[in-house]
Amino acid sequence: MKDMPVMFPVEPDVFWQQLKRMVQEAIGEYMKAQPLVKPAENASQQPLLKLAELRSIFRVSKPTLYKWIKEGRLRSFKIRNRRYFTREDVEALMQGKSFPASPFFPSQSISESEVVSIVKS
Repeated sequence: MKDMPVMFPVEPDVFWQQLKRMVQEAIGEYMKAQPLVKPAENASQQPLLKLAELRSIFRVSKPTLYKWIKEGRLRSFKIRNRRYFTREDVEALMQGKSFPASPFFPSQSISESEVVSIVKS
């Protein structure tokens, strides 16, 4: 592999670092140019948001949201087989705040009675 002719004027490691930086810059510029989608009008009364709502707000895929959860950038609550997010946590993510990375995935599993207490508060 070392004896193969190089078609680029830079070393492969340098090339990949430059390519990675350029992609990150392009994504950053794209994200700045794209305004976040405003949630539905009744969403302001909803204390818990679903995964699909976050996908539409941030314009990201499911795997990206799961990655953010795993990295600690976003906290979630799993109730049975559904995942929910608090409005405060979503606003914190928008402001660039993150949470300590969870030692396990998914973030948290809570009971329905705990959900009721969150919704009432």
